[in-house]
Amino acid sequence: MHRVGPIVARKNRFGVDAWGTVDAGVRDILAPIEALFEREFPRYQPFPFGARRHIAQLVRHMLLAEPLVEEWAEQFQGLTADDIDGLMRSFAFDQCRVRAELAEILASG
Repeated sequence: MHRVGPIVARKNRFGVDAWGTVDAGVRDILAPIEALFEREFPRYQPFPFGARRHIAQLVRHMLLAEPLVEEWAEQFQGLTADDIDGLMRSFAFDQCRVRAELAEILASG
């Protein structure tokens, strides 16, 4: 997280991950688009989740996410093989931090 923390914060603020993020930080751009679709295309309900989800997919999960890909990749440029091994070890199960609230929600479902 030391390496990618600022980008993760931006990803969360923009709500670019399709699962586990919210759109609160980008409502100012989504709301007018959603309103336009409700007004101009009231019957537009693309399968399977409808217009609002489709707009989120295009704006949040693609348009806003795409520029972050290069920034994410830049965080790993110039790493040695040993650096990469160290990063990989940080993802070992014993290094993971349990998100207790999420684990409870998933366990109860």
